[in-house]
Amino acid sequence: ATVFGLNFENRVGLAAGLDKNGLAVDGFARLGFGHLEIGTVTPEPQSGNQKPRLFRLKRDNAIINRFGFNNDGAKSIERRLRKASFKGILGVNIGKNKATDNISAVDDYLKCMEILGPVADYLVINISSPNTFKLRELSSGRFLSTMLSQILSFRKNLKNRKNEFLPILIKLSPDESDKQLRETVSTCLNAPVDGLILTNTTMTRYPSLTSTHNKEKGGLSGMPLAALSISRLRAVIDHFGCNTPIISVGGIMSDLAAKQRLDMGASLVQIYSGLIYSGPRLVKSILATC
Repeated sequence: ATVFGLNFENRVGLAAGLDKNGLAVDGFARLGFGHLEIGTVTPEPQSGNQKPRLFRLKRDNAIINRFGFNNDGAKSIERRLRKASFKGILGVNIGKNKATDNISAVDDYLKCMEILGPVADYLVINISSPNTFKLRELSSGRFLSTMLSQILSFRKNLKNRKNEFLPILIKLSPDESDKQLRETVSTCLNAPVDGLILTNTTMTRYPSLTSTHNKEKGGLSGMPLAALSISRLRAVIDHFGCNTPIISVGGIMSDLAAKQRLDMGASLVQIYSGLIYSGPRLVKSILATC
């Protein structure tokens, strides 16, 4: 499949957050993924939020995390990615350091772009993690349009790891109202970015959650996120059509769930919690069905 100018061997990818530091690129590649997304990476290394910060909600097939962009920093991860032998599509998800205020956030994204653009096939601007204080405010109109125009202008001087055009994607939150989501997507498409990733984790806590850690703070992923992620995908496609590629992620726990997203109009899908609960066979199963 050719999506935002890149040739994907298949439509199934690893979502950002599982391999934050690019430590297991070649290992994950062996599971059959058509693309891997590593990160979120920030310019400077940071330890993230206090532990415990990861909770498995077994009865709900879900996970809550509040990692807070713990990572080794852009330079260290760039060196590591240079050594990876994976020939498929490699995305790098980038964010701002916790200590950087929102006014200066764009500088952090530009630093990451400069360091990591040459070792990635595409970059993702993460403005939707619920675990970095006020990060989601970056998706509001006043920040976003200015930020995207600086990011896309800076991108003109960069090439990706194949020495070609470097696509820029935006990862969005599932927790915006329909009106907010339309405004955010409009800003992204007017910029224009090359693709959207729908969606990040949710802050919503559903009454149906029955596991021990269901009240923990952080982003909820896995099965309970599926309906919300589907509704966001549907809202964007119904309103804007399918002209801009969308990667659907959030609650894809089975081959049929992946097929549903692709049938709805997503260009690609990504998994994370599904891999934790079903293991590597989920990748093969999705490939066999889609």
